[in-house]
Amino acid sequence: MGHEFTEDLHAPYLRHDYEAQRRAAYRRIEIEEQMAQDLTKDGWTVYFPTTVCDRIGVRDGEVYFIEFKKGTQLLRPGQQAIHDLVPRMYKVIRHK
Repeated sequence: MGHEFTEDLHAPYLRHDYEAQRRAAYRRIEIEEQMAQDLTKDGWTVYFPTTVCDRIGVRDGEVYFIEFKKGTQLLRPGQQAIHDLVPRMYKVIRHK
Protein backbone atom coordinates (compact mmCIF):
# COMPACT_ATOMS: atom_id res chain seq x y z
CA MET A 1 0.00 0.00 0.00
CA GLY A 2 2.38 2.65 -1.14
CA HIS A 3 5.28 1.31 0.93
CA GLU A 4 8.52 0.44 -0.73
CA PHE A 5 10.89 -1.89 1.01
CA THR A 6 14.44 -1.36 -0.04
CA GLU A 7 16.07 -3.31 2.78
CA ASP A 8 17.96 -6.44 1.89
CA LEU A 9 16.18 -9.10 3.94
CA HIS A 10 19.30 -11.22 3.79
CA ALA A 11 21.56 -8.52 5.20
CA PRO A 12 24.05 -9.86 7.76
CA TYR A 13 22.54 -7.83 10.61
CA LEU A 14 19.19 -9.52 10.03
CA ARG A 15 20.50 -13.06 9.95
CA HIS A 16 20.32 -15.21 13.02
CA ASP A 17 23.68 -15.51 14.66
CA TYR A 18 23.23 -18.97 16.15
CA GLU A 19 26.72 -18.96 17.62
CA ALA A 20 26.02 -15.70 19.48
CA GLN A 21 22.68 -17.09 20.68
CA ARG A 22 24.41 -20.25 21.90
CA ARG A 23 27.04 -18.24 23.76
CA ALA A 24 24.35 -16.06 25.35
CA ALA A 25 22.37 -19.14 26.44
CA TYR A 26 25.45 -20.70 28.04
CA ARG A 27 26.22 -17.41 29.77
CA ARG A 28 22.67 -17.27 31.20
CA ILE A 29 23.07 -20.83 32.46
CA GLU A 30 26.39 -19.91 34.11
CA ILE A 31 24.79 -16.89 35.81
CA GLU A 32 21.83 -18.95 37.02
CA GLU A 33 24.14 -21.67 38.32
CA GLN A 34 26.20 -19.12 40.26
CA MET A 35 23.04 -17.60 41.74
CA ALA A 36 21.78 -21.08 42.71
CA GLN A 37 25.13 -21.81 44.39
CA ASP A 38 24.85 -18.53 46.31
CA LEU A 39 21.36 -19.51 47.48
CA THR A 40 22.68 -22.92 48.56
CA LYS A 41 25.41 -21.22 50.61
CA ASP A 42 22.66 -19.14 52.22
CA GLY A 43 20.82 -22.29 53.38
CA TRP A 44 18.45 -22.93 50.48
CA THR A 45 17.97 -26.30 48.84
CA VAL A 46 17.77 -25.55 45.12
CA TYR A 47 16.51 -27.95 42.45
CA PHE A 48 16.34 -27.85 38.68
CA PRO A 49 12.64 -27.65 37.75
CA THR A 50 12.73 -31.02 35.96
CA THR A 51 14.09 -32.64 39.13
CA VAL A 52 10.96 -31.68 41.02
CA CYS A 53 8.07 -32.48 38.67
CA ASP A 54 6.86 -32.84 35.10
CA ARG A 55 4.53 -29.84 35.18
CA ILE A 56 3.42 -26.99 37.39
CA GLY A 57 -0.32 -26.46 37.54
CA VAL A 58 -2.45 -23.63 38.88
CA ARG A 59 -5.97 -24.25 40.10
CA ASP A 60 -8.21 -22.00 42.15
CA GLY A 61 -5.33 -19.61 42.80
CA GLU A 62 -2.97 -22.27 44.15
CA VAL A 63 0.19 -23.68 42.60
CA TYR A 64 0.68 -27.45 42.36
CA PHE A 65 3.58 -29.68 41.40
CA ILE A 66 2.35 -32.38 39.02
CA GLU A 67 4.24 -35.58 38.35
CA PHE A 68 3.17 -38.25 35.85
CA LYS A 69 4.20 -41.79 36.77
CA LYS A 70 3.59 -45.13 35.15
CA GLY A 71 1.90 -47.74 37.34
CA THR A 72 3.86 -48.24 40.53
CA GLN A 73 6.86 -46.12 39.56
CA LEU A 74 8.38 -44.38 42.59
CA LEU A 75 9.22 -40.71 42.96
CA ARG A 76 12.87 -39.80 42.51
CA PRO A 77 14.67 -38.35 45.58
CA GLY A 78 14.13 -34.68 44.65
CA GLN A 79 10.49 -35.35 43.86
CA GLN A 80 9.99 -37.22 47.12
CA ALA A 81 11.59 -34.38 49.08
CA ILE A 82 9.16 -31.84 47.65
CA HIS A 83 6.23 -34.25 48.04
CA ASP A 84 7.10 -34.75 51.71
CA LEU A 85 7.42 -31.00 52.25
CA VAL A 86 4.09 -30.04 50.64
CA PRO A 87 2.08 -33.24 50.05
CA ARG A 88 -1.19 -31.38 49.52
CA MET A 89 0.39 -29.45 46.63
CA TYR A 90 2.21 -32.38 45.00
CA LYS A 91 -0.03 -34.39 42.72
CA VAL A 92 1.11 -37.73 41.33
CA ILE A 93 -0.97 -38.76 38.34
CA ARG A 94 -0.60 -42.44 37.50
CA HIS A 95 -1.14 -43.95 34.06
CA LYS A 96 -0.84 -47.41 32.50
